[in-house]
Amino acid sequence: MMMNATNSLGIAAVVVAAVIWVIPVEAQGLSTAAAGTHGASDSRGLAGGGAQLSTVKRTIAKRRVIPAKATVKRTARPPSGGQSAEDYNDQGDAFFDAEKYDAALAAYLKAVALDPRLSDTYYRIGWIYNEKEQYSDAITALDRSLALDPNSSESYFERGYAHRNSGGSQNAISDFRSAIRLRSDYGSAWFNLGDTYYSNTHEYALAIEAYQSGLRITPNVETAYYKIGWANNDLGRFQAAIDALERAKALKPDHAAVYAELGYANHQLESNAAAEAAYRQAIRLDPESSASYVGLGDVLYDQKNYAGALEQYKSADSSGTLGANTLYRMGYCYNDVSKFEDAVYVLNRAIELKPELSASYTELGYAQKQLARFNAAVKTFQRAAQLEPEAELPHYYLGQTYLDLGDKGNAQAQYQILMKMNSEYAAKLLAKINGN
Repeated sequence: MMMNATNSLGIAAVVVAAVIWVIPVEAQGLSTAAAGTHGASDSRGLAGGGAQLSTVKRTIAKRRVIPAKATVKRTARPPSGGQSAEDYNDQGDAFFDAEKYDAALAAYLKAVALDPRLSDTYYRIGWIYNEKEQYSDAITALDRSLALDPNSSESYFERGYAHRNSGGSQNAISDFRSAIRLRSDYGSAWFNLGDTYYSNTHEYALAIEAYQSGLRITPNVETAYYKIGWANNDLGRFQAAIDALERAKALKPDHAAVYAELGYANHQLESNAAAEAAYRQAIRLDPESSASYVGLGDVLYDQKNYAGALEQYKSADSSGTLGANTLYRMGYCYNDVSKFEDAVYVLNRAIELKPELSASYTELGYAQKQLARFNAAVKTFQRAAQLEPEAELPHYYLGQTYLDLGDKGNAQAQYQILMKMNSEYAAKLLAKINGN
């Protein structure tokens, strides 16, 4: 068998595994987008690129700050006896309080048609458009609000929210920073700034700084600590990751992703017992998380517990979505327990996903050789050697396979190649050539 190769808007309800928890008012607004979990092979996710932690619909009071009611100076009624801007604004407020946003929007639009100086009403219009995910309309309304009141931190925040959700990451960053400039203790703006760096631009060091600023205003926000931990793992700051994740765990001990990230950080620090315990707890809390099975498999694999690693990889592979590196490791484990047909199957999958990975070809050739498919094994080992000319194992196994075919001359040629490499495998192959 081949040697081990290293492959390794103010307010939000923070929602995890379809369970809503509400954070303090100033912390609200922190996004629930998951980063995914890290792992040595394929369990690592991309921040902002993974699925949401939940599809639970956000409600007003849990998403962004409820806009303040607009103050409208009473105006004379139109000569026709129609309603005034104040009347429409009051109607809008009543509908808004009842969460009848379409009716509120219609009333607010009538109010600003009669009196276009209502900055607070434009702000509420923008808020509703954000709720309806009509971000372009929200930006237009909030532009008007800010033109009338350039010192409205709430309007900057809300426009930042719209920009962030419509792909305008840099505009979002600018708006959140403007909101913070006007109000330095604006926790929601700090958290949303962190989310923009974390999920949109993947600037994790800046995300950490923003989250930490938010936590100084509103401590004990579990999701912020989790994301700080994830970001530190991505930056290779594993002890800092553990420190943040332990805070997250203390605040929410049933958040499976926290344990998965703790498993990853401890594994990177070679604290294998802690890593294994964390991954097993992640699996207990979320038995459907393939990333945690992969992470646990990697811990066991690196300790040469290949049978144990294989069981974890098999559990992770129930959805058939494993990446090439994990499939390679899975194939290695199958070879180690002499399940060569299974090894051939998963290693072909690995090669299909990542045809440039030489180790998969070497391991596949080994399985083919054990199944006495010598001609196929020759081609596979040759391909491995082409992909990684400095690799010794393809030549070693290729020489053995030539001997299986009775081709001592080509076996000698592989011995000469290994000699030029100063490989320890040269002497081993020569012994086999000489029948020892």
